[in-house]
Amino acid sequence: MKKIDDLYDFTYASKYGPDWIYSFLIFFITFLIVLYCQLQEKKEDLASNWNEVRCEPQNMALAGLINPPEDGSMSSTEYTKNNFQGCLNDMAKKSSEFKTAPMLSNLNSLADNWGSFYDSLNSMRDYFSQFRDNFAEFIENIMGQIMNMFIEFQRLFVSIRDLVNKIIGILTSALMATLGLYYTLVSSFKAIYNIMVAITIAATALAIVAMFSIIGIPIGIILFIFVGVLIYMMVQMATGLPSVTGIRFPRAPSARKPRVCFDKNTKLVMSNPKIEKNISEIKLNDTLRGNNTVYGIFKMSADNEKGNMYKLNDIIVSGDHKVKYLGEWINVKDCEKSTKIKYHDKIIYNLLTFSKNINIKNMDFLDYDDITPENLDKLNNSTVINKDSLHKNFGLFRKFVGGFFGDTKIRLSDKTDKEIKNIKVNDILDDNIKVVGVVELDCSDVKIKMVNTVPLMCTPNILHDSLGQTKTIHSVRGQNLGEIKCNKVYHLITDKNYFYIGYLKIYDYDYLIDHYLE
Repeated sequence: MKKIDDLYDFTYASKYGPDWIYSFLIFFITFLIVLYCQLQEKKEDLASNWNEVRCEPQNMALAGLINPPEDGSMSSTEYTKNNFQGCLNDMAKKSSEFKTAPMLSNLNSLADNWGSFYDSLNSMRDYFSQFRDNFAEFIENIMGQIMNMFIEFQRLFVSIRDLVNKIIGILTSALMATLGLYYTLVSSFKAIYNIMVAITIAATALAIVAMFSIIGIPIGIILFIFVGVLIYMMVQMATGLPSVTGIRFPRAPSARKPRVCFDKNTKLVMSNPKIEKNISEIKLNDTLRGNNTVYGIFKMSADNEKGNMYKLNDIIVSGDHKVKYLGEWINVKDCEKSTKIKYHDKIIYNLLTFSKNINIKNMDFLDYDDITPENLDKLNNSTVINKDSLHKNFGLFRKFVGGFFGDTKIRLSDKTDKEIKNIKVNDILDDNIKVVGVVELDCSDVKIKMVNTVPLMCTPNILHDSLGQTKTIHSVRGQNLGEIKCNKVYHLITDKNYFYIGYLKIYDYDYLIDHYLE
């Protein structure tokens, strides 16, 4: 039994494996022989079409045999290897081209669209460029036409300007001729006036001599009458033509109100109650107690007030100054608490304030303008302001005050000129006019105006004498020459109520308000 088992103890592979191997070898050798024979038969055709068939699977492994390099630069094995790698690269390239063909197609379409958009954009740019050039050409043509038209207007304006200049030249010549005639007449009148003076002196002397004899008395009487007529004529000439005769006959000034002022050491409380200043130290635009702003400062001669100074509550003040006592405005000298004193200082002081009064030691005094209720009613009816507006706004008092630019020249008695800002109290001006007060005012409304050949730099409300009438500078004819920027103006107060700038009679500060109270 065991021998039988040993006899049949084998596998299929151990029994038939060698036969399979021999069969495969025989088949493979046969395949190679057949392949070789076919290869030899088709070798020339494959070699002639090698570039088309080199990557076919059956030809790739035999590339070195089918189409070996003729120059012998490489072996058959190397050529087969290179051909195999080349075929793999070609297949990879074709595969990638196939995969990326849709993307490339989309990109090409996008590029074509962008090219079309770019072409359209360039077309639009060309269109706008052409439009711009055409519009510029159109504007140039229009501007050329306008310029041609303006050239004609310019020629017209030049012709008009030449005509105006010729007219001005003619008028200037006429004015110069008139001035020449005027100065000739002035010289003639001066000569006639001097002759009349000489005749008057001679006739007076002859009349006096004739009166010493009986026969000459009638002649003397006639000569005296003749002298009287000459004197009357000379007075009329001097009154009507002061610039001709060089003699001024001022009108009799109206009665002046007494000047009312304080001693220089009078203490005033400022807007800050802790600060006190002497009245002589107050500046323009300082603010006193009660928000009371100062817009005018006066320095006055005390010569006429030395016998009229009083002390009231330790305040040294003019006797005619108004003080509020028991609810009424009375003169200081009429107050039962005031005492008359001897006063020796040469200068006294006063102010202008917006409230029109000054509070000193809890007592109310009127400021320099000394406006009583009666005077307030008169000013309210003046033409300077709207009727009754002063009761509502005391600031309107500034419309009544004014002055001159500081560089305005004033002629002194010694025939020298001095700027008004440098004029001092008690200076003597031309025509023997004494300065009794100098005024500084906060005012910037300064105009320059030529009045009768005299240039004035002042506020428009300055009063002057115009052929016997009192007029403001603003109301008279004259050439306006512009304005001046300044922080303050100056005015004077004189013993004759006026002074001269050139040959113009200018009324002093007091008359700026007194004129409307008369």
